[in-house]
Amino acid sequence: MGQETILCPLQSDILKIENSTNIPAISYNTDDTISLTFPDQYINDIFANYTIYDFYQTFPNTSGALLDYYTVVHRNKDLINEVYLSVPQNVLNIENDYPFGAINNNIINLVDGKTFRVIKTCSNNPETGQYCSTTEVVVPETLDINIEFSYNSVTNIMNIETADNTSPCGNYFSADYKGFSTGLQLWYSNPGIISESSPSEPCHSFEEKLYQILGIECQGFNVGALSIYTEVDTGNLILERETAVFSSDLVVLQEYNLSITENNLDDIKFFQINNNPYLQASYLNDQRFSIYIYDISGQQILKAEKFEENSINISNLSTGLYFIKVIDVDNRQKIFKFLKN
Repeated sequence: MGQETILCPLQSDILKIENSTNIPAISYNTDDTISLTFPDQYINDIFANYTIYDFYQTFPNTSGALLDYYTVVHRNKDLINEVYLSVPQNVLNIENDYPFGAINNNIINLVDGKTFRVIKTCSNNPETGQYCSTTEVVVPETLDINIEFSYNSVTNIMNIETADNTSPCGNYFSADYKGFSTGLQLWYSNPGIISESSPSEPCHSFEEKLYQILGIECQGFNVGALSIYTEVDTGNLILERETAVFSSDLVVLQEYNLSITENNLDDIKFFQINNNPYLQASYLNDQRFSIYIYDISGQQILKAEKFEENSINISNLSTGLYFIKVIDVDNRQKIFKFLKN
């Protein structure tokens, strides 16, 4: 399988132009952008404030009313909103639900200032009877795909971006969203690191699904608003968006900081089991830690950067007293005594 670019910084919207006299002339620039010239100067003035990447007939091989639809490729939804507010619908008709509204307070309270880890993906398809119970795919614990949310009350924009420097596939994104009914709509996608990865890589399919739902994936077929809500049974965060084929894609996220906070370092216990060569630990709550083992002279004997239960073989340690330093992802530390039998 070849390499594929998952992220795309561009957006596309559809305009309906029923009168052919309102179709713009296209000029191609040297920087892979285009310029549009409309018959009305005030429309030219609007488009001149934005970078346009493409403009084409949406359904070129059809006939009748479908020929009236044109796709404009851009990066900033302010363009579409300005056209909606300033240009008569009989000249350039935008059939999406505009203008935007305030972001729902429930969404703000759910996500603002929080970081979440993607834990699974799934799809709902009412036509085929396929629901999350049969399409669910769990993200391996070795893949930390983390995103963070921040809300700006002045601009009424919700920013969603990569929580770490890059994702497991080497991607970085930062995207702004505004209110759309009870959900969010992509408003501006800031270009980050747009890496190519192979579909055979474990991170690829999970990131592709996430980016499709967020509306920042190059080949996505998701439509409508980004819905955000919590799962009743678990309290996990759900991101959902309808697709173009009457189904919906979902990503399930767990609050990252919450999962760490709930794990009290004081509750962890280390012990050994007869005839078992591995160090045992209780109350890890499925979290990973950095573990360092020292002898009584302070010399480091063993270490595990991502310690999980039964991941350190202590069979070569001599009988005696040892000290175990535990460091969590928030850099909290605690030292435990451990007596090797």
